[in-house]
Amino acid sequence: MSRSYKKHPIVKESARRVSHRFKGKTLASRAVRRNEIPNGKSGYKKVYCSWNVHEYAFYESEYEVRKEWDSGDSYLYQHFKTYEQALQDWKKNYKRK
Repeated sequence: MSRSYKKHPIVKESARRVSHRFKGKTLASRAVRRNEIPNGKSGYKKVYCSWNVHEYAFYESEYEVRKEWDSGDSYLYQHFKTYEQALQDWKKNYKRK
């Protein structure tokens, strides 16, 4: 089992209406393939901006989860019985690779 964790608690998500999961990444690779790239990686950076690969990126720290639980967030209380379950869900989505 891997013991590595994400350095930053971020979840990246693509557009929900599109059935393909990695739509932004697909568009980026398509743009690169259609252009002549002189020297690999640096050419890729010039063809397509790396910020556009993912449509959404969500950042949430462990402190924010605790703050939302203490303030009585309705979503957390509907889906989880205890704070430990909410924290496990946060770790599954945001912390673990």
